[in-house]
Amino acid sequence: MTDLRMPEKKPELLAPAGTLLALIAGVENGADAIYLGASRFNARAYAGNFSDDEIQIGMDFAHAFGKKIFVTLNTLFRDDELDDVMKLFFELYERGVDAVILQDLGFLNLLQKCPDIPIELHASTQMTVHNSYHASFLKGKGISRIVPARENTLSELSSIKESGIEIETFIHGALCICYSGQCLFSGTVGGRSGNRGQCAQPCRKKYTLAADGRNMATDGKYLISPRDLNASEELHQLIDIGVDSFKIEGRMKKSEYVAGVVSVYRKIIDRYISLDRNFDSKRKEKGQAVRQSAGPTAGKTAGPTKEEKEILKKLFNRDFTSGYFVKNPKNELMSRRLPYNKGILIGKVTAIDPDREQISVLLSASLSSQDGISVGDVGRETDFSKDPRQGFLVKKMYVSRKIVNLANDGETANIIAPVLFSGDEEDFPKIGDFVYKTSDFNLQKEIQKTLPEMQEEDIRAGIKNANLNSKSEPEKTKAIMEWIEKLAPPIPIQIPIHISCEIRVGVPIKIAAKDEDGNEIQIESEYIVQPAQKNPFSKEQAEDILSKPASPIYSVLSAAVDLTGDCFVPVGVLKETRNKALMELLSARVGRSRPDQQSVLETQAVFFQKIEYENQTQNANQNANQTQNANQNANQINLELSGRSLEKPLLLTVSAYTKEDVKGALAAGADRIYVGGDIFSDPLTGENYGLSPDDIRELILEIDPQDVEKIWLKTSFVTKEEDFDVLYKTLFEFSGLGISGILASNPGVYYFVQTKLNEKFNIGTDGAFNIFNARAAEMMSDEGASFITLSSELSIKDIAALSENLKMRGKYADANLECIVHGRGRLMVTEHPLLETLLKDKEKENEKVRHKNDRCLEDQKIFRYTLADSKDFVFPVLADTHGRTFIFNSKELNAYDLLPKLKKSGITAFRIDGVGHTPDEIKELVTRYKKEIERIESQVEILETGNDSEESKDGAEFTRGNFIRGVY
Repeated sequence: MTDLRMPEKKPELLAPAGTLLALIAGVENGADAIYLGASRFNARAYAGNFSDDEIQIGMDFAHAFGKKIFVTLNTLFRDDELDDVMKLFFELYERGVDAVILQDLGFLNLLQKCPDIPIELHASTQMTVHNSYHASFLKGKGISRIVPARENTLSELSSIKESGIEIETFIHGALCICYSGQCLFSGTVGGRSGNRGQCAQPCRKKYTLAADGRNMATDGKYLISPRDLNASEELHQLIDIGVDSFKIEGRMKKSEYVAGVVSVYRKIIDRYISLDRNFDSKRKEKGQAVRQSAGPTAGKTAGPTKEEKEILKKLFNRDFTSGYFVKNPKNELMSRRLPYNKGILIGKVTAIDPDREQISVLLSASLSSQDGISVGDVGRETDFSKDPRQGFLVKKMYVSRKIVNLANDGETANIIAPVLFSGDEEDFPKIGDFVYKTSDFNLQKEIQKTLPEMQEEDIRAGIKNANLNSKSEPEKTKAIMEWIEKLAPPIPIQIPIHISCEIRVGVPIKIAAKDEDGNEIQIESEYIVQPAQKNPFSKEQAEDILSKPASPIYSVLSAAVDLTGDCFVPVGVLKETRNKALMELLSARVGRSRPDQQSVLETQAVFFQKIEYENQTQNANQNANQTQNANQNANQINLELSGRSLEKPLLLTVSAYTKEDVKGALAAGADRIYVGGDIFSDPLTGENYGLSPDDIRELILEIDPQDVEKIWLKTSFVTKEEDFDVLYKTLFEFSGLGISGILASNPGVYYFVQTKLNEKFNIGTDGAFNIFNARAAEMMSDEGASFITLSSELSIKDIAALSENLKMRGKYADANLECIVHGRGRLMVTEHPLLETLLKDKEKENEKVRHKNDRCLEDQKIFRYTLADSKDFVFPVLADTHGRTFIFNSKELNAYDLLPKLKKSGITAFRIDGVGHTPDEIKELVTRYKKEIERIESQVEILETGNDSEESKDGAEFTRGNFIRGVY
């Protein structure tokens, strides 16, 4: 049995839980903390998630064993949802949650209004923290821990750690191919936003790569489907750089998976820490794989054992990758042939017998009856989503004509498999097909020992029927404590306790119990001890009863009995009193994690008073605005007669990628132009597309000096630690060239410019900030943002609500809001060099593409490379000079006819993203949009509606994006 006592501080092991059973699995197998989602507002809407009663029981179960609970509130929220989110937050506070994991800056803004709540605020990986400046920005907003982007290296994590914030890294489980929090693929294509917990996983679908319209051969069709992360080999290095928490992904996984993975990582961490004790803390070789110690642990590995590696593979794998910790894994990141659980290769089919519905398999690993296996070739072509293999449970097999429950490596097992022969003959297994073990019966059997004997559906039904909210507080507490004991597995982790008893004639039995964490209780029995007529109760009898509690969750370290005189004590009475004492102690352990009810009420009151004050101010502002608007309307009429207006002028902005783009946009009347940032590069020809700092210097000399102030420098979408020295030098130089400002690509860049060069530049925020509500916009307005680019997942209705809330809050009424209205929407940015890895081994085909490219460059064709899905939607792909991959929408956004509605909703700047367009096309687009803006401002009746054509200049169909439908 595992003891809860920890001899020294270790890195936290954080386990996922999509259900209460998974939570118990994590606790029982060594997790220090569990993260889970409530029934709403979390990034795994399709996980089991927890009812209110399940959260309370789960939270108390974890706290009873000294574990922590983190609840995910890590999605983006609309304005009309924030009140409910805050109500849920206070409910979690009352229940005793240790931390909340969040993504939304607006939610964080609200939480800053109640700073005294003793709940840690953790920044989700959905916040895309990939540099120390972003970490510092969030630390200043009350965040105590961040989950950095999975794309960070060990060196980058170390730099982030130096910012003085805790870091929590994913070490195992499914990976997103895109930088988390920046994937717009699912929301744009199907309306199911990954930023709202509704991801449809387009990365797990089949795609065909094409170059210049010609399909390219690739090794597999799941071109953007990554393997599962497995950092068990790198764990010691992560410990050495000071990572505070190791996080396992898997809120959609079964409890057996959670149990098995947590158990393996618990052993690896503990083993490494124990090895470390025999070493000088300033060892010369930091993080070596094997400790060269002369002590009892000499020669032991710091990484996983062979058996542990096998367990991780058996539990679930799409093949494994160690991710980006040490280097860019390139092809080793991807699982392009199969996006499902691959299992472990255990043999090949050597014969088939359709009449007997039997296959013969030469085994390269053992196989047991009740194991799950899949038969087939993972490279075989199938329809869009079907696993090319067929899976089933082994129920009967023979070795040398004898029925066996176990077949060993090297033996030929004849397996009865009717399912393999139930379809068309062409789908029958074939000689040479591979056989994979996808579930291991014996491993599952061992894992089950760490889980409750109750089934998941019985647990849920039982808790639902218990109806905790209908009970009085004492009854509710008693019921929860009973559930904690009931949910313990047959061999649970244990709570070390000391128990003592005082027995004297004429007084109640007194029992005191305490744990190792300072919790202590004392109770008395209702029974009054009577004098013994014969066979007095002995001290040894009492000690034996106290030492053997009814529930296995307690480990009695000592049992002391003070018995005076000849006493008569019914055994049942002493046991009942003992059980009551332990229940009281359990309640005390749980209760220490819950805040004082008065504190909860006072904190809630203070928060809502602040909100009420803001609402009153809003109402006053609204009344004042109405009066002001009436006056303005009168003035407006007079001003319009003279050709002037009181309204804030609408701006047209452009993202440009060549000097000619900029000149064309300026000639057509663009008000603000963003240049620089990401520079794209053809992986075959080396041709670049984008404006480098040298290009921008030349541009400034070539354009009219009066136009220089219209130029804003855009920073790279991804800004790693090593990029900031170059960025500083570039910005410092450009500050003297007349450039107006910076379009910050992420909060790290914003914080850097604000703290290092604030007096030299205006700063605007780009779409990656995920501004989804007014509270988020307020935060960046308070930071001094000149303008705020809204999330492209907002509908016009959402934008109107956001804008209205800003106007009602007085000082934010003049906030400048920008949105992209035309261009190819960015769907994904991934650190993975997709084009480089797919094209590098196809020299013959690549030569043809190089040759064909000569003509394409003459035509200014930028989108040479594309991914096509099963429905023949074609998504352009670009690679930047770092090899990063940018995937764009198959349809071009065109909100030309929505400009009046967008203006009415509160937008003051409309952006055209010129990526993929020629300078002439950009000039034409700017001219067209500029005329429409002038028409809107002059309030001239619409004479022309719709678009000139149903297709854009680069051949794409048009879309209105999410402006009309929004996202789920």
